[in-house]
Amino acid sequence: MNMSEFYIDLKKSFPTLERAPIVEAVIQWKAVPSVELQEEALRNQLATAFQEYGIERQRDIHAIFKESPSGSEMGHSWIWQGFRLTKLSGDKPEFVAQFTRKGLVFSQLAPYRNWEGFIGEANRFWSEFRDVCRPTQIDGISTRFISQVLVSNADEAGEYIEVAAQPLKQIGISTSNFFHQDKAELRGVPYNVTLVRAVQAGKDADRSLLIVDIDVSTREPLVEFDAAEQTLRELRFIKNEIFFTVMKMAREKFGGLST
Repeated sequence: MNMSEFYIDLKKSFPTLERAPIVEAVIQWKAVPSVELQEEALRNQLATAFQEYGIERQRDIHAIFKESPSGSEMGHSWIWQGFRLTKLSGDKPEFVAQFTRKGLVFSQLAPYRNWEGFIGEANRFWSEFRDVCRPTQIDGISTRFISQVLVSNADEAGEYIEVAAQPLKQIGISTSNFFHQDKAELRGVPYNVTLVRAVQAGKDADRSLLIVDIDVSTREPLVEFDAAEQTLRELRFIKNEIFFTVMKMAREKFGGLST
C-alpha cells in the first residue's frame, strides 16, 4: 500500500469522551425525492411519525422588483422546501431534522453523548424519508462534527491542537484569532475531508473559542441503499481518526471513559 493512502480499520477503537467538546453533530443524506411532495400530506405524516417533535415549514423567500408608473415596487415570493422538526430537552433543542426536497439533514446539539444514540435517532428519519420520498439513489452522504473549547487566547489553543497558523511573535505581532482550513481527497478511499481549526472571540471579552470543525463526505453517489450503513461507519472512523490526531491528549482533557 502506498504510504500516502488512507487506511480504514473499523476494528480500531477510540475513547468515549465523558465531556466531549462537540457542540453539533450532523449527518446529511443528499437524495432527491422521486415523487411530488404535498405539503399538508407530508406534515401530517411527519407529525404522526415523530409526535415528540415540533414542526415548522421551511421555505425560500425571493425578492421581486417591479417597475410601475409610480416607480419601483418591491415584493416577495416564497417556495416551500420542506419541514424542520425539533425535539427539545428542557428548553433547548436536542435533535433537529430538516426534511427537504434535496434530502435529509439530521443534527444533534450539545451535549453530544454517543454515536449509538445519535445514529439511532438519525436512522428513524432516514427510514421515513426513504418511505415517503422514494429516492432512486443517494447523491452523497456527509458527517460533520463541530467542537468548541473555551480558551484564554490563541496561545492557549496550542495546548489543545497543533496550531496551524502561528502569530508572528518574533516581530511583535500577536493575534486573538485565526482561521485555517484544509481540504483533501483521501487516497485509496472515496471520501473527501474538510478540516477547520480556528480561534474566534467568545461572548466574554477575556475568553476565546477554539473551534475544530471536521466534515467528511462521499465523492460518489450510492445506488445501493444498503451501502449507506457501511459508508456511515467509515465516515465516522475517518472523523474519529482526524479528531484524535488533531486534538492533543483528548482522553485526558475530556474524560475518556473507555476504548
